[in-house]
Amino acid sequence: QFIRPINAPESYPQVYPQVYPQVKITALENKLLNVISKNPKLSRNEIAFALKRHPDTVKDYLERLKKKGLIKRIGKTSAGIWEIIQK
Repeated sequence: QFIRPINAPESYPQVYPQVYPQVKITALENKLLNVISKNPKLSRNEIAFALKRHPDTVKDYLERLKKKGLIKRIGKTSAGIWEIIQK
């Protein structure tokens, strides 16, 4: 979606892309973000247990959130923490 500059006339073509496009998240992705925000040290299996979901489902949804740029894993696999980049 494009926006026009602030002082441009109404007939000005909209050629500038938005700087921060909105990212749509699903209900499960939102639940994942809530669990991570409460305890970023949780492993995938612990998140799966908290959400009553299969660990493979959680793995897929964590990958989706990474691709959307909403979370990242900091540190080693077993001793790392989740960081929410934007919410």
